[in-house]
Amino acid sequence: AKYLIGNGKCDGEWRKREAEDLKSAVQSTIIKSQNPPNCTEAKKLVCHQNHEVCGLGCQLNHLAYCLITALATGRVLVITEDQGMPQFGNITVTQFFMPVSETCMHFEGPSSQTWEVEGNDTARVVEHIPDWNLLGRNNAPYNPPALPNKLSDRIYRRFAADPDAWWVGQMVGYLMRPSEKIQQVLKDAEKIIDFSIPVVGIHIRRGNKIEQPGAEYHEVEEYISQAELWFQRYERNHAPVSRRVYLASDDPKVLQECQEKYPHYTFFTLESILTKSNSTKEPLLGGIVEEMHLLSLTHFVVCTHSSNVCMLIYTLMHYNQGDSSEMVHSLDATWQNAFPYLKYMLFEAVMDDFNTNLRQGDELRCYIFPVDGISDENQTVETINLRTEEKHKYQLFKLKKIPQTYDFASFDEHDEIVNAV
Repeated sequence: AKYLIGNGKCDGEWRKREAEDLKSAVQSTIIKSQNPPNCTEAKKLVCHQNHEVCGLGCQLNHLAYCLITALATGRVLVITEDQGMPQFGNITVTQFFMPVSETCMHFEGPSSQTWEVEGNDTARVVEHIPDWNLLGRNNAPYNPPALPNKLSDRIYRRFAADPDAWWVGQMVGYLMRPSEKIQQVLKDAEKIIDFSIPVVGIHIRRGNKIEQPGAEYHEVEEYISQAELWFQRYERNHAPVSRRVYLASDDPKVLQECQEKYPHYTFFTLESILTKSNSTKEPLLGGIVEEMHLLSLTHFVVCTHSSNVCMLIYTLMHYNQGDSSEMVHSLDATWQNAFPYLKYMLFEAVMDDFNTNLRQGDELRCYIFPVDGISDENQTVETINLRTEEKHKYQLFKLKKIPQTYDFASFDEHDEIVNAV
């Protein structure tokens, strides 16, 4: 799945070039929007990092939504640094990654506090309230899966399988640009694993995560079986390869269990990498910074989307490698079900189903969060028919996704960037 597949060499080259152009357009627009010519006069959106019991993955997913909100409403995103993650000694995201702006990093004066930012809000400074109960009722029109009007056709054409994850991945990738010091640490870590030949990433989250709703305990056999399936599929068109796995887990017993049960596999871990690193022997933020980066460079990842880290890896892979819709297998939720700011998707029926009063052309709404609207295992969706108001579950082949768009203010303001690609 890592390699571009199309109708011949020309199609593959077009797909690669188009992916690079779209990424360049979005990243250039973010940079321009985040560095206005007059910071004093610029409208700002302030987001905090002081969510209780919210680790790095959770923080970055929230900040990705903040960046989408800023782009949609024509504001500069300002991330406060005075408060951080209590469980990590109030460490902030900005201690590991580049600033979101080089010229506009602070705000002054009174702010308007809200949990849903309106595009026509005239307040100079809007402060995003990190209240999960309120955010659960947030139905802003620019929420994912909405894409910028000016790029939506091209994004849907190039990333038809999962355009929403690609779009969020552009935010995650921008936020996770490593600082100069961290960049060297990551480069040294990359040298230990040869990513030019197949390696599968496995992220096993245990600890307190499996105590949360929707998260279940999964045996290592479930992860390895998916990794083995990927290797076998790869070998249908390539010579046999060694079973190489980058293993990340918060349970120290997992590595020994994997080695005992699968002796023909080679397992890389962050601990083994750091012992050979020239930069540092100490993991960053418990190792999660390096692990997310390394996992996003693998050919295929097995994890659980009930974990924020798994969600981030999926979107980060879209940023690093282009279309990654078939490069991650989640053992529980789909990414759409797990990402907390994606509320619903629209579908159109492509055929009749007389048993459920479905007619070709009917529009159906699938609510994503907090209801498990999409089943990845059965390829079905739980829907409400907007014509009949009836609720039914349908297989995805009977439906096609309806693109949702929004007039993102920042893309209008920097129209020259979009037109140049």
